[in-house]
Amino acid sequence: MGLFGKLKNKKAQMTDKEFDTFVATCYQELKEKQDSLMSKNNLGAYDEYWFDQITETIQFKEHGKVELEFHIVMIGSWSSKSNSWMWAWANSSITEELRSESSKIKELASLTGFSVFERESFEADEVMAHELTSIAVHHLNALGMYIVPSDNLKSFLALIKLK
Repeated sequence: MGLFGKLKNKKAQMTDKEFDTFVATCYQELKEKQDSLMSKNNLGAYDEYWFDQITETIQFKEHGKVELEFHIVMIGSWSSKSNSWMWAWANSSITEELRSESSKIKELASLTGFSVFERESFEADEVMAHELTSIAVHHLNALGMYIVPSDNLKSFLALIKLK
């Protein structure tokens, strides 16, 4: 339970054990989705990517040519500097449209009973960031996820559909 235990509603829909099982199931599901993206689409082998907030897409390029393009929903970002998570729906640096799409993740608070899905930001380690992402990918019925790296911040994207 770890950090999740601190972020539980008093009237939880899921018991701690049920939530742990849910997280493990979502995590395994994400692993399988990522394996499929790697084998079917060779995701991870491209020399560059381009993320566009306006079109809500991420493109993967080889020698400047777009080879793959996905419609995305931003999930959130994890800072290694502050060891914290911020949901994309709470991030004023992204477009209103992306924040709106991301707000679907808030539904998980009533489904699970954990307030973590309604809090804008909170303390989280990298493992928790991946767990939150796996739950969001499951809830959004996404094909998988992609992490946009930068110096001290990783942005997590749900890959919704291949364009």
